[in-house]
Amino acid sequence: MAADLKLQGQKTSGDSRTNGGGDLCNIPCLRLPKPLGYGIIALTSLTCYMNSLDYDLVHDDVFAIKENSDVRPDTSLYNLFMNDFWGKPMWSNTSHKSYRPLCALTFRMNYMIHGLNPFGYHAVNIILHCMVSLLYTFMCDVVAFKSSVLALFAGLLFTTHPVHTEAVTGVVGRADVLACLLFLLSFLSFVRSTRERTYWCNMYTILCVMFGSMAMLVKEHGITVFGVCVIYDCLLIHKKLIWRFITNRAELPLESETVKPLLFRIIILSTTVVALMIFRVWMLGGHLPYFTKQDNPASFSDSLATRIMTYWYLIAFNSWLLLSPSVLSYDWQMGSIPLVESLWDSRNLATLMFIVIAVLLVYSSVVSNKTDPEEQDILVLSLALLVVPFLPASNLFFRVGFVVAERILYVPSMGFCLLIVCGLNRLASFARSDRTIFNTDKTNNGQRTKASTFSEASSTTKLLQKTLLLVFFMLTGLFCWKVIVRNRVWRNRESLFRSGVETLPHNAKAHYNYANFLKDVGRSKEAVHHYETALRLAPDHVSTHNNLGTLLENNEKAMEHFYQAIRHDPYHANSYFNLGTRLAALKRLPEAEAMLKKALGLNPSYLDAVMNIAGVLSDQGKLVEAEEFYKKALTLEPQNADAHNNYGVFLGKMGQTTKALEKYKTALKLNPSHSVALVNMARQLRTSGNIHDAEKTYKRALSIKREPSTLQLLGVLYYHNNQLKEAEATWKEALQLAPSNVETRSNYAILLSRTNRLSEAVNILKGLVQDDPQNLAHYKTLAGMYAQKGQVKESLQVINNALELHGGDADLYFHQGNFYKDLKNMQEAQKCFMLALQLDPEHFSAHLNLGVIFHLEGNYAEARFHYETAAKLNPNDNTLKQNLAKLQRLEKRSQK
Repeated sequence: MAADLKLQGQKTSGDSRTNGGGDLCNIPCLRLPKPLGYGIIALTSLTCYMNSLDYDLVHDDVFAIKENSDVRPDTSLYNLFMNDFWGKPMWSNTSHKSYRPLCALTFRMNYMIHGLNPFGYHAVNIILHCMVSLLYTFMCDVVAFKSSVLALFAGLLFTTHPVHTEAVTGVVGRADVLACLLFLLSFLSFVRSTRERTYWCNMYTILCVMFGSMAMLVKEHGITVFGVCVIYDCLLIHKKLIWRFITNRAELPLESETVKPLLFRIIILSTTVVALMIFRVWMLGGHLPYFTKQDNPASFSDSLATRIMTYWYLIAFNSWLLLSPSVLSYDWQMGSIPLVESLWDSRNLATLMFIVIAVLLVYSSVVSNKTDPEEQDILVLSLALLVVPFLPASNLFFRVGFVVAERILYVPSMGFCLLIVCGLNRLASFARSDRTIFNTDKTNNGQRTKASTFSEASSTTKLLQKTLLLVFFMLTGLFCWKVIVRNRVWRNRESLFRSGVETLPHNAKAHYNYANFLKDVGRSKEAVHHYETALRLAPDHVSTHNNLGTLLENNEKAMEHFYQAIRHDPYHANSYFNLGTRLAALKRLPEAEAMLKKALGLNPSYLDAVMNIAGVLSDQGKLVEAEEFYKKALTLEPQNADAHNNYGVFLGKMGQTTKALEKYKTALKLNPSHSVALVNMARQLRTSGNIHDAEKTYKRALSIKREPSTLQLLGVLYYHNNQLKEAEATWKEALQLAPSNVETRSNYAILLSRTNRLSEAVNILKGLVQDDPQNLAHYKTLAGMYAQKGQVKESLQVINNALELHGGDADLYFHQGNFYKDLKNMQEAQKCFMLALQLDPEHFSAHLNLGVIFHLEGNYAEARFHYETAAKLNPNDNTLKQNLAKLQRLEKRSQK
């Protein structure tokens, strides 16, 4: 029995130990030296996952590593032990409440060695999986099978099982792999403690407690190792004693040397579990983790029957994933597995079949007298390893934040692999049953029959063994191939999220995640399609409404999606924020202010909301309040370069040039690559007349990133500084990077006209008018260039075309009047200037030109009226002053 096992002193070449009559382990070709067997496990483990070494950090890796400040060496270790797995304080109501400081510590060690290079993170995961596979094989050898051959089979099955790809290839899966390693160390320490006496027994028990506690600090379900230890102690080591106590109701002999260590170990483990649970509850900070309906739809169902049927089906589904991992997905949330809402749902048959098989296994392992005792021990250990670690994910004790998670099956799969190998060994022994059929026949004839039958049985056994071996190695080979292929899904964000859509096209979350990727890489049309698909599958998905709204150009449709998001979740701060920014873009500033302040009220540390509120207040002229919000942003994150940059822009608008430049310098000190701060600083320097430093600053920004917008601004600086060759070269480069940029094309055309290349300039402006017919400035500039060429009629035609499209613009009528004036058609010119004044009574130039026309016609009263009106608008205009003086002299002469 398992109680007779030892963890040392075994042979290294071949293995004569057998289990249940031998069978598979008696095949000569499989009696490998132990080091070779472990070498095969290690090599297979590395072969399966070697192709994942150069993959990116994707999905949850981004939040747990890239965006987690606790992983950075410059962050206090205290924070790492007070925050959750994602870097949020455990006491915060926004925390995920997943407390895994030891796993985060390994990420921190990775970061200290090689930063964010994914290679090291993947390498550690692969090495850990290799170590777990070796340790698991060792455990199977010395605790379960008492056969290195069967242990090798179990180890091969475990190391190649495709359901492990998420845990090993996804870097955050390290929590499950490392927890499994500590789980095995804890369990093996406990097994050793059952074979030792006094001092050493206590030492190994302490080791068990230490490794088990560490497993819990790596992944929550690591604590379940103590449950497996108790089951092993009671149902394997002290099975007869416990069974006699249950059936005969006899009192336990408390003074017995057998019972005292049992009670000691149970008390130690129970106390440890209670202490760890108290600590874990204390770390929750008084808040349970917050999950949404999308995370775990069954737990939000109002129907108790639906919850029960769905939970049981999910257990059966997880079992099927272990048995047939043909369909795997990185995400099983939302509509991936519909709720079981009817008793007549065909999936209940799968649940029923699972329950029947589970009951039969429990009966065979605990109750049945026909099962071999050693086989019963293996079944008990298998079921304990399979069931107990899975219990926290079963929704039995508390709601979990997922429907199915493949990495959760990493630890339970140890029990599954034991069961499979045990079953194969049992199958191999069926043909041997003929050996005992004829044992009662003592006649010579009977003896001959027995010998004949034994020979027949032996032949059948060998054939069956070979068949089972072939099937097993084909299965592990298929598993190995499946793992290598499945790994490719985790290569980068695109391959991972696209795989979700391809595998589970009815999963709204898969479409949502893929759309997020498409949005990030600028493939907006595809992103909109997948967001809309996600909403068809899950109309109440808040984040999809919010993200879709950010992509839509139609303001009304975009804001409707933000309102939908708020309707489904009134506490979704991002939706209020995005609605506020859209309202601000539409100049509906009071509404924008209200929405942004609502977002800030829901999330007081929402830095983007604080900075946008400051901007909206500034645009409304509420400068004092705006400055308070800029300062609040710096209080929230004093090391945030964006906050300093934005405050600098505000100070520049306020005319506080020195302070603005100081803020830009602070932003650049915090982030020397902050090109936006450099550009803003250059603008400020140019405004203050420091052209040389402005030029150097623009060039520094361009050394970081050759942005077309920065080149455009540098070109403007050169143009106004009469460095026309430099301006032309700069704008040409800007147009190479962004050929359709309207502002650069327009400025380049103006430069061409200034250097008398009018035909080229006209061609560019014609293209601008054609590409952007709503922009009136293009019409005016094109008309001016025609006039510069002396083609006044063409100028007039351009303005007439503009008026057909945009009637009602005072400037267009003014330009039309000017061109009529140039053509000596004063009557039409007068009409145009009058139309301009009807639209804009304070149009200075229209008043001035009308005054000139009336002046020339001798209508001095009308001329004086328009001159004096123009003088009120711009009293310092020299032309106006001269015209008024001439008019005054003419009036005096006419009076004489």
